[in-house]
Amino acid sequence: MTAAELSAGLYGAWRLARGDRAGLDYFDATPEGAWRSFQAAFIALPVVVLFQGVELMNHELITASGPKIIIVTILTFAIDWVAYPLLVLKMAPAMGFDAKVLRFLPALNWARVLSVAALVIATLIGLAVGRNVSVLFSLALTGLVLVYHWFVAKAALEISGGQAAFLVAIDLVLTYLIGIWGLNMLR
Repeated sequence: MTAAELSAGLYGAWRLARGDRAGLDYFDATPEGAWRSFQAAFIALPVVVLFQGVELMNHELITASGPKIIIVTILTFAIDWVAYPLLVLKMAPAMGFDAKVLRFLPALNWARVLSVAALVIATLIGLAVGRNVSVLFSLALTGLVLVYHWFVAKAALEISGGQAAFLVAIDLVLTYLIGIWGLNMLR
């Protein structure tokens, strides 16, 4: 990934987060660009491993060692990062947006980087203000991230709000199931 791709990806994601569809113009919507955008995962990965790893090490039901927690965190992250896009690629022809999916994949991958950053901010604020406020703040921010992903799907795929909500729900359920699978590996 070049510095120009990194800059364009983050800026495009930021514009989309602000509700600006012109953010889509910053992504390479070619097959090569869509596949290269998966490199955005390497930006989010260290942050996820650090924050999720620390959280899991302090979880009362987790009996696994630190190295195993890190390995499982990386594994679940990687599976989660690619499973939903692959499912969207498979569903695209049936849902009628196969012509737009190459525009969606880079937008999604870069939006996920911003989403991880937002959830890290929520975690840090939670540590500063206490557990009860942290849970409420995290739930609110998670809701905003879901709305952001809804907007990205709706704008990039040029689909209805209901179809975008369906895709976000699939992503949410898939992420939940992958997370449960990972947790079970750590018990």
